[in-house]
Amino acid sequence: MNLQLANIFLPLIFLLCLHLGAAENTAAVIVVNQAPPSIRAMEGSEFTIECTFNTNNNSIKWYAEWYKTRNNVTAKVNNGTDRIISADTEKRSLSLTVKKVDVMDSGTYVCGVGSKYGTSPGTGTQVTIDEITDLMVNQTPTSVSDVEGSELTMNCTFKTVNNHSTMYVRWYNYGTEGLKKELVNESDVITTLHLDNGFASLTLKNANSSDTGTYVCEVGITARNLSGNGTGTQVTIENFPELMVNQTPPNIPVSEGSDLTMECRFTVWNKHKTLYVKWYKHSGTGGTKKELMSERGGGPAALALEKGFASFTLKNVNVTDTGTYLCEVGSTTRNWSASGAGTQVIITPPDQRPMSSYIVPGAVAGTLLFLLVLGILLWRWRQCSKEPLQSRSEAEMNQMETSSPPPADEVTYVDLNFHKRDAKAEEEVVYTEVKIRPKQRDDNDIYAKVNPRHR
Repeated sequence: MNLQLANIFLPLIFLLCLHLGAAENTAAVIVVNQAPPSIRAMEGSEFTIECTFNTNNNSIKWYAEWYKTRNNVTAKVNNGTDRIISADTEKRSLSLTVKKVDVMDSGTYVCGVGSKYGTSPGTGTQVTIDEITDLMVNQTPTSVSDVEGSELTMNCTFKTVNNHSTMYVRWYNYGTEGLKKELVNESDVITTLHLDNGFASLTLKNANSSDTGTYVCEVGITARNLSGNGTGTQVTIENFPELMVNQTPPNIPVSEGSDLTMECRFTVWNKHKTLYVKWYKHSGTGGTKKELMSERGGGPAALALEKGFASFTLKNVNVTDTGTYLCEVGSTTRNWSASGAGTQVIITPPDQRPMSSYIVPGAVAGTLLFLLVLGILLWRWRQCSKEPLQSRSEAEMNQMETSSPPPADEVTYVDLNFHKRDAKAEEEVVYTEVKIRPKQRDDNDIYAKVNPRHR
């Protein structure tokens, strides 16, 4: 009986084992797809290779590996800083990323996916890395202009390689006379260098006019006899401008409740974004200095740094606003400032006015009154001096008009021609008074009344 059962079940068990083995062998087969088939990259760049695979049995544990073959030597690629291996179990994909590649990274890369039953390789990717022949040096900015005492920085970017121990970066200054001078780190010259990132910089501190010139960044690889230069940065350092501040008006007398504005004009500077304008108030002699803000509707009514102009307005003033107001202009980046001459503000109650407000009008009114009185006196004096002569002439004229002409035989003709050579002694001179009648009988006759007078 036992022998019969054994003959029956042993074949069944054998068939079951064969079926299970076939199932496991089928599940162990994995199909791997790898892309791209080839890559060509420049030294210093990076590349990525991807793989996907298919399997009908998700219960089987799988793993992935990367291999590189170069010069008939195959080596496993391990995960690291510049070799990044990633995998996605759900999507059944994996990738390899190589950063900062060099010529030694050339070769054939193959991804392998396997389980405990074996490994299935991908189709492979042929990678070719070309050496850098151009360091591609880029220098910025192309030009910079500033004043003495300023600080300025120039940057330089370039291609880098993994073995950057043989790389170098140098800075040169071609001065105004064209002489080439290499710059090194010192108190006012600071250089930074990041070969891993292909970056370098040069900073000039407390610059002066002697720093004017063209600055050039030079990058090279000594092992390859390879170098490259930037296009250069033209640096111009100007003398520091004199800051002039003009504040107007010098004084403002107003009554309470009024509005007033003070203006401030100053030197225009190309670095106007670093300028500031502040307004201060001094209350009385020896008073405290207080910076003014936008209070009670007042404050900087206008601020045009690029035009060198600022103003400050006080609205609805009262007697507490009396004081001296100052405009201060300066730079936020250096110790450079200047102030205006100040504006004296005097605020009085509405029923009072400062004595100074009466001086000018009173002086004008007094001057006008004095000139008026002087003019009247002068006119009266001239009138008085003309009255006797006019009245006397009018009386004599009236007498001549009323009197009848004398008879012809009584008329005495006088020769009025005076001959100096016939002049007599002074005691013998006879003076004659001649009066011409307005109406005459004959236009050629002149009648005269002769009154002899002896001296």
